[in-house]
Amino acid sequence: PKKRLTLNLSAKKKSRLSINQRVDLDQLTDTQYGFALLRHLHTIHAIRFNNPNERTLCNKVDIDKAFRRLHTTPKVSSKCCSTWNLHNVDKEGNLINKSNETIGTILTRLPFGSSPAPHKFSILSEISFDL
Repeated sequence: PKKRLTLNLSAKKKSRLSINQRVDLDQLTDTQYGFALLRHLHTIHAIRFNNPNERTLCNKVDIDKAFRRLHTTPKVSSKCCSTWNLHNVDKEGNLINKSNETIGTILTRLPFGSSPAPHKFSILSEISFDL
């Protein structure tokens, strides 16, 4: 299994607001996520309509990894830090002894479940069509 860091961005923090509640939605662009597929289908239809006797070649590219490459601002990254203790465990996952050693991470990529994510993904999907 893959070990991935997950954050609950809807959990209320010390300021009594979650990270998602602190997002100013008025500053985000309108979400048009999903229209890229419709635009692709209209383009294919137009090509077939104008060239009915020609072969139409189409290429599918999986861009799911591109969505994981969207970066956040340093201000948001500083709010998405986490630390945990490095306890010693055996092969079955049973705790052998507790450790005081800790490790920390700073998430610089757009976290899954964040409020601005659909807007950023919408922009990326529209750009992928325009390319």
